[in-house]
Amino acid sequence: MKLSAEKIQEYFKVFDKGVDRRNTDCVKWDCNLSIFGREDVLPYGVADTDFEVPSTVKKAMMERVEHGAFGYTIFGESYKKATADWMKIRHGVDVETEWVFFSPGVIDSLTMAVSAYTEPGDKIAMFTPVYGPFYSVINQNECELCRCPLIKTENGWQIDFNLLEEIFKKGVKIFMLCSPHNPVGRVWHRDELETIHELAVKYNVRVFSDEIHSDVILPGNKHIPWIDIDPDGITLISATKAFNIAGLRSSSAIIPNEDIRKKVTSEFDKFRIKGPNLMGLVAQRACYETGAEWLDALCMYLDENRKMFEEYMTSYLPEFGISTLEGTYLEWIDLSALGLDHDETRKWCADKGVGLVSGTDFGDPEGLCHARMNIATTRSNLEEGLKRLCSK
Repeated sequence: MKLSAEKIQEYFKVFDKGVDRRNTDCVKWDCNLSIFGREDVLPYGVADTDFEVPSTVKKAMMERVEHGAFGYTIFGESYKKATADWMKIRHGVDVETEWVFFSPGVIDSLTMAVSAYTEPGDKIAMFTPVYGPFYSVINQNECELCRCPLIKTENGWQIDFNLLEEIFKKGVKIFMLCSPHNPVGRVWHRDELETIHELAVKYNVRVFSDEIHSDVILPGNKHIPWIDIDPDGITLISATKAFNIAGLRSSSAIIPNEDIRKKVTSEFDKFRIKGPNLMGLVAQRACYETGAEWLDALCMYLDENRKMFEEYMTSYLPEFGISTLEGTYLEWIDLSALGLDHDETRKWCADKGVGLVSGTDFGDPEGLCHARMNIATTRSNLEEGLKRLCSK
């Protein structure tokens, strides 16, 4: 979809305005004291955005509110079709509606899938540093973590495939993929995913792919869904990150293999994870049916934020290591040049009036003296935070 210059500017004005989230029970904006130990920081932590949802999504939700009844709800065909159509139009992959089922969240799905396919003590591998709840999924299922650290190179973060194969040889049962990768912002290329798949087949490893950020792809990059690589894998998606509807708790699991699908859904039933959030379904369907143009503009806006971030960091803090962001709106910063320990590094940021996510939330030692910064905010708010961070 090609947006005119006029249309882009129209959307950019909306994003520049943003939405004031203070005093709305917002985790990002109303928990500074408990998270950072002080009220006066600008928060760039929690991975949601400071933008209103598309007007078409608000309209769909308001129309449903006007109906006035909010009883028990099914994940009906219209919601499944919206998901399948989105995967075809947005990502170019064919999805049958019967492959799609509801989950309140991607991590819920990941937890149930791991529970269905592991026993305590089984080995689970993943690239690190990685989104913190991945560790919780492994611990909750009493499995053994096998780390495959990503390699920082001049050409960005790369996979150590030799190490990955050595890990798989040890009897790994599950590989949990984060695609795009949070926190380093890589959008995996097809050849990288195909190599992961070849190794997984060779060593009988199942791959479960968290693709919650798959709609936040910056210009010049392309997301390849795992479902396009592996018909026996599990692909987990949601509109929550891109469209700022995380509080509505709605996501989709896509599992083409019927036997695998039944095994995972039975795990949901065992733990009585059922009964969708009605408004979450309405919002997600509206995002998928009407939000493509808005999302195109958002990714362009985020790319401009990325450029601002890189300009500030390279101009004023060139000693800090930053990644080349390809997907997500989450910047990964190496602050080790400060020469401080990890707690002192985190305090240094807060004392500057900038609230970032601690790097060790994504793994220790990989995240030591690192931090993650969410740039999905208004241009003016991002600039103020960068000025604070870069001030002498």
